[in-house]
Amino acid sequence: MKILIVSDTHRKDDNLKKVIEKTSPLDMLIHLGDAEGSETKIAGWVGEDCDLEMVLGNNDFFSNLDREKE
Repeated sequence: MKILIVSDTHRKDDNLKKVIEKTSPLDMLIHLGDAEGSETKIAGWVGEDCDLEMVLGNNDFFSNLDREKE
């Protein structure tokens, strides 16, 4: 199983997209917060077969993400 864990991407979408492309295919991507509105873009980059888990960061002011997940 291949899992990528990232955080604090702060809308540096090109950087994250490059990392996803280089490490794909992924089984899971865990984003630990501060995507700052890029949630939908990230979901599109990982593909349907990749489980995507994201939580709220301290700069995700307008996001509906969960604050915590277990």
